[in-house]
Amino acid sequence: MLGMAWMPSVDEHIAGGLCERYAHYDATPSLPGGSYSLNTLVVTQRLRGARLPDAVTSLTVTHELGHSFGADHDDAFTEDRPDCLPGARSEHGNYVMAATAPLRVNHAHNWMFSRSEAPS
Repeated sequence: MLGMAWMPSVDEHIAGGLCERYAHYDATPSLPGGSYSLNTLVVTQRLRGARLPDAVTSLTVTHELGHSFGADHDDAFTEDRPDCLPGARSEHGNYVMAATAPLRVNHAHNWMFSRSEAPS
């Protein structure tokens, strides 16, 4: 895992996203009880002891910001919208919101958001 972000939802009582305000949360196994604003994201620059290239880190920040704005992984739309996840072998690569990061970010789609989140 290179990063994670709290993702907003239109459902009631689900925290996260850029517009999240401070609220009180009961203790859970991963979070002590208290007041928090879950509008954060976390990204690592190291994987298996090695420093990641700056381009991969930048792409990961962009991906996690996408989650903070409410974007889901493109993989969630492949049945209805196969154009959202063209595949690693595509000459243009996968889009920013693919569930896995590419080893190299030298394809055009690597830096673009797909239309999967756009209304049809």
